Amino acid sequence: MRYPARTSLLAVLRILVIGGGLCVVRMPSATAQQVGPPVSAPPASALPPPAAPKPDAPVVPAPVVQPTGTLVGTIVLPSGAPLKFAAVYVGEVPASAWSVPKHTAVISQRGARFQPEFLVVPVGQTVDMPNDDRITHNVFSVSPPKRFDLGHYPQGEKRSVRFDKPGIVELYCNIHENMQATVLVAPSTFFARPNADGQYRIAELPVGKYPVTAYSPDGGSTTLTIEISANKTTTLNLTFPRG
Repeated sequence: MRYPARTSLLAVLRILVIGGGLCVVRMPSATAQQVGPPVSAPPASALPPPAAPKPDAPVVPAPVVQPTGTLVGTIVLPSGAPLKFAAVYVGEVPASAWSVPKHTAVISQRGARFQPEFLVVPVGQTVDMPNDDRITHNVFSVSPPKRFDLGHYPQGEKRSVRFDKPGIVELYCNIHENMQATVLVAPSTFFARPNADGQYRIAELPVGKYPVTAYSPDGGSTTLTIEISANKTTTLNLTFPRG
């Protein structure tokens, strides 16, 4: 007797009649049959180590915005005469509120004169002093904030000075006694040169109380204390003691 082929895939009972007896044979299920050698699990030592947990990304705090205000005003000579050279600067500003400019300032020697004859820089800034004249020059100073002597150098050469203390520095040439210039080294970048009408403006000053100084080679210097309030404009008018 021939049985359908599908009986090899299912668990069935085959009934055979042998010599008048009844023999029952249970056929294994096709899904239970094992093909090939048994597969064993790999030993624990052969498994890759578990990945280390990734550290949490550092939390970067948002920058703190300091409140600031603006200082404006007018500086004048007692006589009312126009100002040739003058500046206003704020003292005692926190070092965290400003930085030394990356560029260098320049005082040239040209036509047997210093150009410009009045320069304002913050403390820590470097000033280049090129000789752009057709004759040899010298630059020196005996002012306490910065004593130096650059020696004699010809046209086309440049020498530099870093002004590392605040104050007034007078420049001279030991070859040409008519050559003179003034460098005002301010204590920070919070300074301003007034316009032709004596008006000045200093913005983004941190909130607080500060001494404010007006200086002019002709008028001398005068200092008053002011208080800067957040998002407000403070007015301070100054008159020089002479001139």
